[in-house]
Amino acid sequence: MKCNLFLLQVVFVALFLQCSNDYTGVGIILDDVESYIEQYPDSALLALQDVNSELLSDKGLKARYALLYSMALDKNYIDKTDFSILQPAIDHYEKKGSPTDRLRMYYYQGCIFRNAGDEESAMECYLKGLDCGKDSDDSLTMARTLLSKALIHNKLYQFDKYVAGMLEAAKFFKGKKQSSYFRALSSAHNGAVILNDTLQAAAILDSLSTVADYSNPSQKAEMYEVRIAHENKFNSGCISLKLIDEYINNVHDKNIAWLSVAAALYKNGRYSDCLEAIRNYERFSKERPDRYYALLSGTHEHLQNHSEALKNYKQYIKLYMSIFKQDTKFIEERYNMQIASLEESRQNQMYVFSLVLIIVALVGIVLFFRSRYRIGSIEKENYILRCAQLEDEKYGLEKILEDSGSMMEQMRSVLMGRLAVLNSFMVADIDKTGRAEMRAWKELEKLLGNREAFIRSTREVYEVSYPEFIRFLKERQLTNLEIGYCCLYAIGLRVKDVGNYMSTSTHYNVNILIRKKLGLESTATNLDIYIRKLLQELHK
Repeated sequence: MKCNLFLLQVVFVALFLQCSNDYTGVGIILDDVESYIEQYPDSALLALQDVNSELLSDKGLKARYALLYSMALDKNYIDKTDFSILQPAIDHYEKKGSPTDRLRMYYYQGCIFRNAGDEESAMECYLKGLDCGKDSDDSLTMARTLLSKALIHNKLYQFDKYVAGMLEAAKFFKGKKQSSYFRALSSAHNGAVILNDTLQAAAILDSLSTVADYSNPSQKAEMYEVRIAHENKFNSGCISLKLIDEYINNVHDKNIAWLSVAAALYKNGRYSDCLEAIRNYERFSKERPDRYYALLSGTHEHLQNHSEALKNYKQYIKLYMSIFKQDTKFIEERYNMQIASLEESRQNQMYVFSLVLIIVALVGIVLFFRSRYRIGSIEKENYILRCAQLEDEKYGLEKILEDSGSMMEQMRSVLMGRLAVLNSFMVADIDKTGRAEMRAWKELEKLLGNREAFIRSTREVYEVSYPEFIRFLKERQLTNLEIGYCCLYAIGLRVKDVGNYMSTSTHYNVNILIRKKLGLESTATNLDIYIRKLLQELHK
């Protein structure tokens, strides 16, 4: 009776559409279609096909019709690879519409991209939909978006994101579409098995056992597959052959996950039975995932069919590496080397691989010591030069402290801290064991760790030691930062040294401003040389 009443309702809608295509009439029809499109998608598609879309003049109405029509096609398993139907919805809902409208539009746009093989664009649509639709009350479309996004992560071997996405999708499916809730949990369990996450896989398996409808042949078959995959991964011994036999005897051949059965038989060492299970998979499925080729290669190897093992291993590597086409040439070369080695022999592969490792290691060692020698020579020269410069600075600071009885305590503390580091360097220069040198460098490294504090303290030292120098710079409108740079040059650092120390591209801009304010031509002497000469002239 309920079904007959619904059919009468659909007939009434069709008759109404024949005589009314104005905004109000079609709006009522679309409201009605939306109310049952989830439960009766075939009837919804028929009703929408009776609407003369060419008579729809309102952009909002056109967009809603296009979106519902695309939804009806998808729910009737009619896959589209172009945007001829959805385009009005895309044009309208990209900037307008409710969170639900925009979520749905981006989801079905993503589905079209996915049908066309453009998963990068599909992922972008799903991300936009989740962002725009976060306030939507359409939990089913939200769940489907999360599920579709997770499937792309799975293809990219991003299994942690795959599991997280499936579990999140399951939360939205729960209580609203139990079959989809079950499938999302099952998919999450598969990901947890791949990740070898024992605790998460066990928790998901418990949830599946609770919600599974064993009277449903599909769910019953899937529970067998889940249990076999779980035991095959986490059972330290061999999986129970009784469970495999029970699965095969209680589920129709075409509904059996033969690759999972093959994997379990492989682990048990039943290689002939494993090959038979793979052949059954080939009978019922046209898909050839990397797992298929991996199992087939390993099985043939154990059965001493080396040519078949090699051929399927090549297919496995080719399919696996296709995920990383955008990676560096090195990965592609490594893949080619592996294939070439396999074609020669397993022994030859190990020989070539070991030889390459030895050569790379030797080259690396040579380059390392050569680099360390060059760096050590430069560091030694810099160290000798720095010691001479720091000894002059140490003498100057000691004189300032002797002659400055009324100096502010804060300034005295800055000078004392600086002098303590310089004393460490002097000790390191005398102690040839290197222990004091190491301590001194550590102390200096601590002082230099905060670049701004170092520049500020250096400037403060020069404000006390060479006030005329600082006054000259301030009269030229130099900022504190620019004065700090000049102080670094004054203590003996070169432009290149300061650039390396500051580690920022703005270093060159600061130098340009300083030269401009000091009236230096671009072809004039180096800035560091000019600053040191200026310091000498102002304090003769």
